[in-house]
Amino acid sequence: MCNIEFENTKYRLCVTEYIQGKSFYDLERKPSQDEIKEIVRQMANIHKSTQNLNYIYDNWTITNFKQEFEYKAKYLDNKYLTKFEELKMKYEKINIEKLPHTFIHGDIITSNIIKDKNNKLWLIDFGASNYLPRIIDLVVTACDLCLELENKEKTISNIKMLIEKYEKYSKLTDYEKQVFPLFFDIVNATRNVANIIFSEHW
Repeated sequence: MCNIEFENTKYRLCVTEYIQGKSFYDLERKPSQDEIKEIVRQMANIHKSTQNLNYIYDNWTITNFKQEFEYKAKYLDNKYLTKFEELKMKYEKINIEKLPHTFIHGDIITSNIIKDKNNKLWLIDFGASNYLPRIIDLVVTACDLCLELENKEKTISNIKMLIEKYEKYSKLTDYEKQVFPLFFDIVNATRNVANIIFSEHW
């Protein structure tokens, strides 16, 4: 880490080791089940971190869904507005403070997972990291790595596998499991990945 000044502007630079490999996004595929197992292991280790982090407002994170919806609802087409309003009503009943909080990565998706030349997996880009409910990492990862647009049953099977692997390192609370389907729907909807809403069929 170093500080430099250029044209009266101060910059903080961080030099990191170069990883020779490609992200799964660049590889144009999703991780295999064995690879997801390793990704989950790394996620669980991140959640054990005692890193102190000042809260950073992120308009994409689930905990800011209500504020962002109220600000941006006027831009939504009516065919989406009703569904988002339903999600907002359900979200307002959630007690965020009841969910276990940890240091989280915040964006474990195919573009942020590199497979190097030795087949080792690396989680990169901690730009969305925060001190938030740990379930957010599982939900965001599920929406990206587990989602099968044309197969709801396969998606649910993939997510159950993801949770099962995580619970080998740290058990989820009943409340985390209860809110997971709703959080999944919120992330899925805000990213406009698919029009399928899963929570009613979980």
